[in-house]
Amino acid sequence: MGPRNSGIDLIGEVPWGTHLCQFYSTESDLLEIILPYINAGLRSNELCMWVASGKEQAASALAALERHVPDFNNRLAAGQIRVVSHEDWYLSGGGFDPERVLKGWAEMHETALRDGFDGMRVTGNTFWVEKKDWKRFSDYERAVQGAIGKLRMIALCTYSLGACGAAEVMDVASSHGHTLIKKEGDWAVIESAERRLALDELRRSERRYRDLVELTSDLVFRMSIRPGGALDLEWITESFEEISGYGPWDISSFESLERIFHPEDAVKLKETLASALSGRRLEAGLRYYTRAQELRWLRLQLIPEYHEGTRIIRGVVCKGNDITAVKEAEQRLLDEMSLSEGLIESLPGTFYVIDDNTKLVRWNGNLETLSGYTSAEIARMHPVDFFPPAQRPLIKEKIAEVFSSESVEVEATLLTKSGELIPFLFRARLFRKDGRPFIVGIGLDIAERNRAEELLRKAGRELESKVEERTVELKQMNSRLRASEERFRTLVETTSDWVWEVDASGVYTYVSPKVMDMLGYRPDEALGRTLFDFMPADEAERVRATFVGIAALKKPFALLENRNCHKDGREVILETNGAPIMNQAGELLGYRGIGRDISRRKFQEREREKMHDQLIQSQKMEAIGALAGGIAHDFNNLMVVIKLNSDLSMKRAGKDGEITPYLEQINAASERAENLTRQLLIFSRKQPTTVAALNLNTKVEKILGILKRLIGENIRIRTELDRDIKQIRADKVNIEQIVMNLVINARDAMPRGGLVTIRTDNVGIAGGESLRAASLEAGAYARLTVEDSGTGMESETIKRIFEPFFTTKGPMGTGLGLAVVHNIVKDLKGWIDVESKPGAGTRFEIYLPAVECAGKAEERRPVNEEPVGKGERVLVVEDEKLLRKSVSVVLAKNGYKVYEASSAREAISIFEREKGFFNLVFSDMVLKDNDGIRLVDHLRAIDPAGPDFKVLVTSGYLDVESQWPAIRARGFNFLQKPYEISDLLSSVRSALDK
Repeated sequence: MGPRNSGIDLIGEVPWGTHLCQFYSTESDLLEIILPYINAGLRSNELCMWVASGKEQAASALAALERHVPDFNNRLAAGQIRVVSHEDWYLSGGGFDPERVLKGWAEMHETALRDGFDGMRVTGNTFWVEKKDWKRFSDYERAVQGAIGKLRMIALCTYSLGACGAAEVMDVASSHGHTLIKKEGDWAVIESAERRLALDELRRSERRYRDLVELTSDLVFRMSIRPGGALDLEWITESFEEISGYGPWDISSFESLERIFHPEDAVKLKETLASALSGRRLEAGLRYYTRAQELRWLRLQLIPEYHEGTRIIRGVVCKGNDITAVKEAEQRLLDEMSLSEGLIESLPGTFYVIDDNTKLVRWNGNLETLSGYTSAEIARMHPVDFFPPAQRPLIKEKIAEVFSSESVEVEATLLTKSGELIPFLFRARLFRKDGRPFIVGIGLDIAERNRAEELLRKAGRELESKVEERTVELKQMNSRLRASEERFRTLVETTSDWVWEVDASGVYTYVSPKVMDMLGYRPDEALGRTLFDFMPADEAERVRATFVGIAALKKPFALLENRNCHKDGREVILETNGAPIMNQAGELLGYRGIGRDISRRKFQEREREKMHDQLIQSQKMEAIGALAGGIAHDFNNLMVVIKLNSDLSMKRAGKDGEITPYLEQINAASERAENLTRQLLIFSRKQPTTVAALNLNTKVEKILGILKRLIGENIRIRTELDRDIKQIRADKVNIEQIVMNLVINARDAMPRGGLVTIRTDNVGIAGGESLRAASLEAGAYARLTVEDSGTGMESETIKRIFEPFFTTKGPMGTGLGLAVVHNIVKDLKGWIDVESKPGAGTRFEIYLPAVECAGKAEERRPVNEEPVGKGERVLVVEDEKLLRKSVSVVLAKNGYKVYEASSAREAISIFEREKGFFNLVFSDMVLKDNDGIRLVDHLRAIDPAGPDFKVLVTSGYLDVESQWPAIRARGFNFLQKPYEISDLLSSVRSALDK
């Protein structure tokens, strides 16, 4: 966007990031600048914010804006105008904190852009600043000057001349781009000479600093702190392109710089930067990828940088140099030592390495065995010490000859520690490592050969026979050599790993028989094919790119995991190590290495993770069951007492009574508590269910009253119910729970209010037309839709919403609501569809199998119908005193004669005293001295021929679980806790009329 109209004639248009200040003497001077400044911002679609000194000035500011801003009320309501006092902005945390205020401006700027404004225009009055805070506020003003330069933001700071001395005026002017002050009745713009000189010197200093760092071969870059705390890459030296291949056009931000680091070290970079931003100087070794995707090492030093004259950190300067060569040398040494160890020890003769100081630096065990010297003794010996004194000059000469001619062969006598002389043939070659020369050689015991030659010379007359013997001996030696080679081949072909060689193009030139066990192919089937031919297409592409990169650098590789296809079609995961094969000219001939089948290990790792997840889930479910069992009985008793007494109180208070709103809040809270308990019990499968033919419309209409109390006045519920909706078979409590959970979920997605639509209709499902149809049997379904206008969800969130305990509501959510819905629908052989996008609301569609009207559906009862008694005698048995008294009051007030018993023993006593003359026994299932079923059996056994009475038992979900079959078998009526007055009266009436 282009320049912005400042609204101040003397200044005109200004760019984003402009920082202004005004010195004023009177309130009219203040408003003379601020009002046109804010009006210009409003016309330019900017969010305008005025921070006043104190509540009184904030009220005056609002009044002035109302008088001078067209369409003030609409702009205020739309959030384009915001007026706050300094206590609520600069001192909101209890004191002035510059970093908190700067972060607040950044967050308000993000809010402005998110709400559709082009940017943000602010003005802040400083009359509240006390002398003791002046230095910190001055530092803050300098930080603002740098911070807003990167934002779509314009700031005007206003200072009272009466509160500022000459030093303060100069200080303020030096930290702002433009300063407005009234001279002889007219406004003028001033810019301090100190500020101009400081800016010029800062630019010159910055240029000298940049020129200096560009001269170094090290990498140097600076990162500044964005408003809000994020980092911004200011510049990076050109040397970075030399070591990485990335130019300044590639690395233009901290995010683009972060992406080139190895994922593990990118995290380490962030942690190191965070420590540097706390004021510490640090150093770290990090891996990064060059443009050619070569993984290299960088040593990075980080130095915090402060705003001039302050202790407020403005950024971090980083200096680094490439240490890849050092790291690779260390790794090569380790690899070579590991590879050569086995080969050296398997040689048939002696092996030795001599450095350029003629010191033995490596030897094999055969040298110790043959010479009789220990390893510690050999380490202190000179190479000539292994030979008789007469041969030592020759040995010194041959050692020197190797360093000059690069190879030598000599026969000499090995002098052992015990004094034994053994003739040896020594062969040595010159080997260079990192430019340093070494002699590498072997020694072969030639005693047998020498003895054979001596015999040959002595037996001239038996030359022919001796030659034949010598030929036999040579054949034997060749046989031993072949046997040695065969041992090596046997070792390769019998190892559990697959040994292979490929040329520079990745074509197999040698394959050990182990390939048959791993991939199902014979060695001859693999020869001539590339290693990529045995991989899936995507894996082949990935590994080929890796191989080409490694081959181009002629580097070894290790622990390269790759997926391969077995001949029978199954997947095999290999872990591959390889080393380059080079010729004398240093050209790459190919690679040699091993492959190890780690498929079983990978499978076991996945199984362990799966079992761990299952264990955690099992523990969660066990915890739910324990929780539900622990609270259900006592909690439900308390809920019944609360509900009955609040309902009685509401009836007495009347619809418009003074305490009616409070009673409604009690009812709403108790319904939420009841809902939470029910969810726990349903989810942990502790609730017995009664399946019957149900009408979805009836269930929705019945629960509407509860829903409206739960969701609040700022959310509307609209119902679109199909009058011809087909019946379903389900438990009525479970269906109510589905509707309640979905509507509560919708409420939480609309914190500012909105619309919830509940819709029912009939649908037919044909097989195979969709994923939903594939999971459902073809036929008729009743569909329940709950749709909201809320915030919506990301696709990743949708994937997890039915997981137990998953919630996006923080500590306010239980993570059970949608998991309960999913379990209920699954048990009913139904299906749930979810559609949602961020900002576009959410729609849940639940498909439940429809049934023919084989049974009688639940009848609707008028909302206000509460059947009353006709003087019937009711024995109430309940050991919870508060609950017993509440039930008795309700029944007595509705036409029943009530007798109370606090235990089974007291109930029997009353029953015998009244000679069994009761119309109804209403008993809790769980009593301290008995249970409800056995109590009723005992009462009926007192006088089998006596008056008959009806039975109504009540309990919470968990208490009745084990007794449910007995309740059904005896035909007892059952009332589930917690219940309301209407439920109590209806159940009593129904039991009496049965």
